[in-house]
Amino acid sequence: MITDIIGGITSLGGKIAGAVKAKQDMKKEVNKEQLGYLKEQMTSFVFTCAALTFIIPTMVWILSPILKYLPFMPQILEDYQQIINTIGMERIFYIITSLLGVGGITKGMGLLGRISMAKKRENTTREIKIKDKEIEKEKLIRGVVGDSYVKLEVNPKSIKKVKDFVNQFAKYCIKVEQRFGLPAVAVLAHAANETGWGRSILWGYNDKKEKVNTNNIFNIKTGSTWTGKKAVRKVWEVKEGEDTTEISWFRVYDDYQDSFDDYGKLLITKSRYKPLNDADDPEEYADQLYKCGYFTDTKGSETIKSIMKKHFIYET
Repeated sequence: MITDIIGGITSLGGKIAGAVKAKQDMKKEVNKEQLGYLKEQMTSFVFTCAALTFIIPTMVWILSPILKYLPFMPQILEDYQQIINTIGMERIFYIITSLLGVGGITKGMGLLGRISMAKKRENTTREIKIKDKEIEKEKLIRGVVGDSYVKLEVNPKSIKKVKDFVNQFAKYCIKVEQRFGLPAVAVLAHAANETGWGRSILWGYNDKKEKVNTNNIFNIKTGSTWTGKKAVRKVWEVKEGEDTTEISWFRVYDDYQDSFDDYGKLLITKSRYKPLNDADDPEEYADQLYKCGYFTDTKGSETIKSIMKKHFIYET
């Protein structure tokens, strides 16, 4: 156990160092990209000014002896000279410079927008890495780091609805195991039990009494700490051995990935679920779901174990 903890701490230290280096490299790339874009725009601006105010008029003057013999060119050259005589070269220069200045301001605003977006991407990436480091630390403290059950396949004899469910949701369960150390096969069976193989995903009514899909695969209630979107509905519960219904508020997620991530985070951070995280295999994990109070259905754990044995192929 001590060796595992030391190894985990060493691994965590390496990941933190790697994250710091990755952040520094990313910042260098962002700065390099911004500088390159600015140089490109300034070069384009200067060249355009020069072309419109000096190079083109000079080339027209030099080539005018030849150009006047081309069809329609004498009239064009005469009109061109008349414009210059009427307006004056100095005024033309001011007009072109003003127009290009407006274009330069527009491009500058676009550059500021690109810089702002780059900073937002950098901040988002940093927040994700910080969360991952916190999760790794929590897994180490809680003893979640251990055996892997990532090998997960559907039983070829299973019916179509089972195969469709596995094809849609197995990828999320594997990510839950990789990030939080929870057995993917048990998470998938739990999701199947909660949603009726994906056909009864929770829906409810928001604050405006509009019917909404919650994307809440595990029927997680809001609780006192939830600050995100929510929906209310009447659900079936078992209280003191008796079937009953009650009105409850549930969390609403933007997509299924958010639902699975929140499920994993909930189970490794709530102290009540520590026995569940210490489970040695997926079947014990299923037992602990009921013992730790995740659901009230006394048959829930047996149903999850039955789903694993009948429909999934996995290694313990």
